Amino acid sequence: MAKKGIFADDDDLVRRSLAGYMKMCVDGIEIEDVPDGESLVKKVREGAYSLVLTDNDMGPGKMNGIDVIMEIRTFNPQVPIYMLSSGSKGVEALQAGATGYINKSGETVLQELEQAIQKHLS
Repeated sequence: MAKKGIFADDDDLVRRSLAGYMKMCVDGIEIEDVPDGESLVKKVREGAYSLVLTDNDMGPGKMNGIDVIMEIRTFNPQVPIYMLSSGSKGVEALQAGATGYINKSGETVLQELEQAIQKHLS
């Protein structure tokens, strides 16, 4: 059975591009993508994932990445969660229970993303 990852981002282009890239990193993995934090929490609550990635800002009135991390940690303290965001919320993400933080506007975003995928999905 393939290992599964899930990724949430409200930007369709970013979400689909990164989900596609993630699928290319390791053969035989499954990657799901969702447009918001509420959908991410629901999916993680219902299924078994080996890796969770979340953006922080997902639109007005929507659950943000910090909230997502804290909520998932209430029912799943073991799943690796990475915040993948262009903001400066790395310290907050780690304090909320994230496994790691990847700056999506940084020069090494694809390398860091691939490292997380290799570590948790291969």
